Amino acid sequence: GHFMVAKDGGTKKRASKRLGRLETSEAVVAGMTGTLTPFPWDKLYRRSLFDGLRYPVGAHRFEDMTMNVALYARSRAVLVIDEPLHRYYVSGGSLTWGRVPSTDDTDISLKHLRSNLETKYVSGRFAPAFACMQTLTTMLVAQSAIVAERGPAADEVLRTCRAKLRLGNLTATARVSPVLAVAGMVLKVAPAAFAWLYRRYAVKTYGMG
Repeated sequence: GHFMVAKDGGTKKRASKRLGRLETSEAVVAGMTGTLTPFPWDKLYRRSLFDGLRYPVGAHRFEDMTMNVALYARSRAVLVIDEPLHRYYVSGGSLTWGRVPSTDDTDISLKHLRSNLETKYVSGRFAPAFACMQTLTTMLVAQSAIVAERGPAADEVLRTCRAKLRLGNLTATARVSPVLAVAGMVLKVAPAAFAWLYRRYAVKTYGMG
């Protein structure tokens, strides 16, 4: 867990939605569906898990989220606690909040993940979870664009994100995260409404707007 310090100084405790001991496949699914925090700074890793594995080159976002999933797949188990041992400060100048992101970050990170996961983790019963991760990263790009600035660059990013949110992928996402699938559909068919709702959420949650 960690304390999130919003831009307005408000502090909230946050933690992963799944707690306790997770076996390998459980942790992989939890990582791909957003029920474990995506950060590297709130985790301790066994060093040997990195043997022959490095973060993807060229991605400024999501490389930590996808790398975590690759590491979970190499682990015997993952133990999740909610005790807050860090403080995370929201900053308007950070990579997350301070720039219009690129969907290239999603493509690079997901390609890296595919190349470092066993095939079983992206197909069969794991396919909906992998589809959820594709939806989640696309949504995060859109949300960052909405908050970072308003203008042609942000509008182009939103158009690209909407094109990436294909119906088949959203349908698969709905099997493991109905809320995320609905949010993705709202972005796809009513982007102005989604942007209005997300800006309100960002102000309330992070002090960003």
